[in-house]
Parts: sequence; C-alpha cells; structure tokens
Amino acid sequence: MKQRGTAATATRSRTVVLRTLWLLIAFGVIIVLAVSIQPRFQMLQADVYTLGDGLEELGLSLSFFSAYFVTLELAVAAGSLLVATLIAWKRPDDWFAMLVAISLTLFGLLPPLIDGLIYVSPQWALPVALLRFLEFGLLMAVLCLFPNGRFAPQWTAWLLLLHTLFWLGAFLVNPLILANTAVLPNTRTFEDALWVLVGAGWFLLAIGGQVVRYRGHATAIEKQQMKWVLFGFALSVIFSLTSSLLLITFPGLTNSSGNEAGVILILG
Repeated sequence: MKQRGTAATATRSRTVVLRTLWLLIAFGVIIVLAVSIQPRFQMLQADVYTLGDGLEELGLSLSFFSAYFVTLELAVAAGSLLVATLIAWKRPDDWFAMLVAISLTLFGLLPPLIDGLIYVSPQWALPVALLRFLEFGLLMAVLCLFPNGRFAPQWTAWLLLLHTLFWLGAFLVNPLILANTAVLPNTRTFEDALWVLVGAGWFLLAIGGQVVRYRGHATAIEKQQMKWVLFGFALSVIFSLTSSLLLITFPGLTNSSGNEAGVILILG
C-alpha cells in the first residue's frame, strides 16, 4: 500500500510539473501571437512582398490580401493550440504526450504571422529564429518517437541526431535563416527553394521511419494512433516539396506580378 501511495504521489507531482510547463509555454505563445496580429497586418499592407501590382491585376486589394493571410495564419495557430490543449488535459502525466502538446503549441510560431514583430522591431529576428529552430527539432523528435516515446526502427535515433546537427550547423552559418517563413518569398531563387526542399526532405525520411514502424513494430492500438499523424505530416511535407519543386521547375509560374500574386494566394 505504501509503495502504491508513493507511486500515486509521484504521478501527481509529475502531472503538476508537466501541465505547469505546458501552460507557461501556451501562455507565452498566445501573448506572442496576439501582439503579432497588428504588426503582421501592417507588414502586409506595406507590400513587403511587392505583390501590390499583381493583386491589382487580379482585382484584389492589399487590405483583402492582408486580412486573408492574417486570418489563415491565426487559424493554423489556433487549430494546433486546440489540439495541444486536448492532449495536455487528457494525458498530463505522460511525458511524451506532453512533448507532443508542447510541439503543437509552438507550431503556431512557424507560420509568418510573427514575422510582423521583426518588421516593426528587427531585434525580434534572432528570438523568432531560435523558437523556430527549437520547433523543428521538437517536430522531428515527435515524429521519430511517436506513438510510444521509443525509437523504432532504431535508425530513427540517428536520424534525429543528424537532423539536430544539421540545423545546428545551419544556425551557425546563418542564424536568421528561419526569421522569414513565407513560402513564395523564400522560394524566389534556387538557393532559397533548396533550403525548403532539404528541410522537407528530413521529415520525409522520418515519415519513412513511421511507415517502417507501422508495418513491423506497432501494435494494433498504435496503428490506429499513427494513421492520422502519418496522414497529417505526409500532407504537409508533400505540399512543401511540391510547391518548391513547382517554383524551381516552372519559373514561368511567377514570371509576372499577376501570376506571382495568384500563386502565393493558392500556396498560402
């Protein structure tokens, strides 16, 4: 009985710590997103992506363009935060579930919504880039460890290590490489698009690891958990790869201001 009571106390303590950590991170993310809305709208209204003429060709205004993307980016952040909240509240004593919740919470910082902070205050560039480097690492860790917090197949542990070293090297070479995550402006040149392809390629390898796990290592219950995660990650990675390859292979897609504005509205 005493051992059972000690175990229950330890579980409650861990639950409090993990839930408190997640709440602090969620609170911080919500504040950052909230203060980013006006600067992001201001940034888009200033036509920093030089799409004003193209939007005019399409019969659209910069005000519509600004509202469209601010709403879209907020929706992504709100959706990921909602899922994170459900996980954190249902599995607060599970360290891996909480890691997933934290990763989903920070996912809202990947879209270019918070780039507005950099626009009004360049000092934000390094903190924003650091948060995004951290989130990429967490996403890879989640994908390599899902759904039970263990590496399977074993080579996914090496994949996570190499991915971490790669982005550490990228940060040392160019600390601000993730200070701008808007799709089209980051794929206007071959070099920019290559970074997107390489980043997506890492996750494609991790998805391959998930497929191997699904076929040879997962239980029936784990397979049910993996289906939607695999689908969501695969859809996101395929979209990134496809959009980058299209812009590299068919530069004519953006050879006029009207075409460029149309492509960025479609690709988001």
